[in-house]
Amino acid sequence: MGNPFWNSYQEGRLKFGAAALAAATPSGAMLYLLYELLGLRDAWIWYLSGALFYTLLVFGYAYIDDNSTLFSDKDSRSKSKLAIVHLGYLVFLYFIAQAAEYFHPRLPLSMFSEGRKGSSWFEIVVFAAVGGVFFVEESWLKAEEKEARSGGE
Repeated sequence: MGNPFWNSYQEGRLKFGAAALAAATPSGAMLYLLYELLGLRDAWIWYLSGALFYTLLVFGYAYIDDNSTLFSDKDSRSKSKLAIVHLGYLVFLYFIAQAAEYFHPRLPLSMFSEGRKGSSWFEIVVFAAVGGVFFVEESWLKAEEKEARSGGE
C-alpha cells in the first residue's frame, strides 16, 4: 500500500521541477558568464540562454520521464531528425519572442497591470504560448515513441 497523499500528478510535477532546475543551472551560469563577467550586453545572449534552457528542459524531461524511450536502445528514430525538428521548435519560440516584443508597445496598459497573483495578462499569454510549444514538442516525442514501439512488435 502506497502513500495515499502521493499520486502520479505530484510525481510528474516533481520530475518537471527537477528538469527545470537542471536546465536553469547551466543556462543561468552561461548567461552570468557572458553578461556579467565578459560584459556582453547584446540581446542575442538572452535568446541563446533561453534556447539552451528550453533544449535542456525538453531533453532533460524526456530523460527523467519513465515512459520515454528517447535515450534507450529501443528508440530507432534518427537523431538528426530529432535535432532538426527541435530546431524548428526553437525557431518558433524565437518568433513568439519577436511577436511579444512587437506587440508590447501596441497593447493597452491594462494588459501589463499585475493582478492578485503578481502576473500581468501579457505575461500569462506569453508563458502559455511557450508552455504550449513545450507540451506539443513533448507529445510529438511521445507519439513517435508509441509509433516506434507499435511498429517493432
